[in-house]
Amino acid sequence: MFCKNCGKELSDTVKFCPGCGASVLNTTDFTNNIVIELPAKSKGGLIALTIGGVLIVAGAIGAVTFINIQKNRPLAVAALASQNLSEDILQIANANFSVGVKGQTITGSAAIDYDADVLQAYFSADGIIYALSYENNSGYIYAQTDWGSGGYEMDASMIEDIQAAFRSAKDMRENQTVSDADFRQTLEDSGLLDKISEYIIPDQINTTAQKLENRMKNLNTINDLEKALQIEKIDHTYTLPFRSENMADTLGVFITITEEECKELFQGDYLDQFISECSELENEIRNGNYDFGQISWTAEKQCFQNISGNLHADGDSLNLSLDFSYDGSELSGISGSFSENAELITVSLTDINQVSEVIPEEIRTQMH
Repeated sequence: MFCKNCGKELSDTVKFCPGCGASVLNTTDFTNNIVIELPAKSKGGLIALTIGGVLIVAGAIGAVTFINIQKNRPLAVAALASQNLSEDILQIANANFSVGVKGQTITGSAAIDYDADVLQAYFSADGIIYALSYENNSGYIYAQTDWGSGGYEMDASMIEDIQAAFRSAKDMRENQTVSDADFRQTLEDSGLLDKISEYIIPDQINTTAQKLENRMKNLNTINDLEKALQIEKIDHTYTLPFRSENMADTLGVFITITEEECKELFQGDYLDQFISECSELENEIRNGNYDFGQISWTAEKQCFQNISGNLHADGDSLNLSLDFSYDGSELSGISGSFSENAELITVSLTDINQVSEVIPEEIRTQMH
């Protein structure tokens, strides 16, 4: 038989193509049958937690781009499900929302229509109302309090910022990428270009990102990540521990990838300096006997539900709970709570894509 991906002749006993690493499973629609099962205050401790967490998430997101992985491999269900979920979230046109912080609650609604270049938002908190409306290349901001009300037209720079955001969102949605020129312009507009140019070559960012994406598709990389992450699975519940061993191992995998794939990105010897500092951090994590807690979630095939976790370091703690129901095609609502050292924040999105009137008529009348 022959590999359907690269055409190499294969023996009947192999499970993966030795030429390209693709699975040799007999399936008519492999993409739809992927199951990616994610496997298995000391300053240093907090840094380790932050970097380790970011790298682990980056690894999981990157791994999902590897389409030709074997069904039921350990890097899986949650990554594919979370990718589908994130795409679905990007398609939310309107919703009601609520945010609670320090005993105060902000409620309102928002709507964004990228194709029609329309943005509307309405906020209400403790008797204070704000409304924002942008359409037909013009915008208006309105505020109402117990002492009075008023508003003003958006100035040219604010309108240009909104237009640029719409253009960028459309490009990302339609092309799934950003050109080198557009990326460089984004850096210039944000004021970051001069700051990062001392360390990296901006024109190499997109090229390096493509290299990293291809590296994440490599079967050996996925095997290394599966071994390092040590994600535990019981039924359809996955638990990611934040302990010295798996954080250090995961950081080690990414140090190797960075060293091999980012040679053209860094200026001068900054790559060597970066690798050296990361290696020191890896050793500190490995020898620190850290246990920062864990994060759990539920996932099955394309369904992704409910994330919870508790992270802690030297008396500081972070608890999170994110409840949602996503069946692979529809997200009905999201509610969550986050507390840092007992400082509680609550958030919710409801009536997704079902809000008929974002800005109440009486407020809209005042705006126009």
